[in-house]
Amino acid sequence: MGIESGMVFANPIPEEAAVPAAEMAAVIETAVREANEKGFTGARNTPYVLGAIRKQTGERSTLANKALVRSNVARATTIAVELSKLQSGTPSLTAAPTSSNFVSGIDKPSPAKQTTPASVHTVPTKVDILVAGSVALDLSCDYAPTTKSTNPSPKLETSNPAAIRQSIGGVGHNVALAAHRATKSSLVRLCSLVGADAAGDTVLTALAAEGLDTSAIRQLPAPHRFVRSFERRAVSSGVIACETHRRR
Repeated sequence: MGIESGMVFANPIPEEAAVPAAEMAAVIETAVREANEKGFTGARNTPYVLGAIRKQTGERSTLANKALVRSNVARATTIAVELSKLQSGTPSLTAAPTSSNFVSGIDKPSPAKQTTPASVHTVPTKVDILVAGSVALDLSCDYAPTTKSTNPSPKLETSNPAAIRQSIGGVGHNVALAAHRATKSSLVRLCSLVGADAAGDTVLTALAAEGLDTSAIRQLPAPHRFVRSFERRAVSSGVIACETHRRR
């Protein structure tokens, strides 16, 4: 990701709620294969795969994800409280906080000095749901031979007839769109990065057409983009251009 400082905290799914790794790997492989065979590409791919995983695991994957979210919230809150104390000069706890001082840390956080860089654009602060994550321009390519062709596979080292489709994807986008559609009365804002180029403009136009708030989408100077190109069916491969999220 190009990050030269900071720390990454890995928080596994709680053991009591986890699906065995070998079983989960087989389920994911089956779900991904079915999605490719049925033509679920771009923004439609992730919802289908997640739905298939949920169906095959009999809701266990959903329960595991819920347990992980709760665990993430608890761990992230603890980290945020300790970081606030470090920034304000308040002595940090020498041991993990108990449930009592954990709540106290939320109710009465230590004041931290915050500065806003001049280059950061201010946006309305009122928002019900804020989603920070990637947004991508998905290009899916299906080999489309002529009716007279007897070759089911594309030829190598030459041009082949194909159907190319464009859609908007990215985990952050998909989560924000799902929240927007599920809660019409709530304001959902997606915070992400796109390039100041044709691809970035296409993404912003598509987000606006979906009814998403784009005020927190930052455009970076070209060439910065997050484009995924998939070749499906006979050629099962893909490439991702993600300079924006790799450098920032």
